[in-house]
Amino acid sequence: MSKRGNKEYNSKKKTKILLVDDHSFVRKGLIQLINDESDFMVCAEAENADQALEAVDKQHIDLVVIDISLEGTTGIRLSEKIKSRCPNLAVLVLPTSEFLEK
Repeated sequence: MSKRGNKEYNSKKKTKILLVDDHSFVRKGLIQLINDESDFMVCAEAENADQALEAVDKQHIDLVVIDISLEGTTGIRLSEKIKSRCPNLAVLVLPTSEFLEK
């Protein structure tokens, strides 16, 4: 059987994303945008650092997308904690308009 006839070959592996933002309306909007893409899937969401770290420990995640300004910490600090636990995990920290104006 050729590779083209193989179901595994034809099904693209989706990048599994953990989305971290303390604003539920932002999370919901980003989840919808990301899940509309054929090669990405939000597999977990978190509203704070504790939930994010728990998700990183319990789930297979390929990419973490973090809001830079989280309640109680920053996206930078959270990304450092995540990278100390999972050095090969990709992390993307999104700036907010308030951050960009400073």
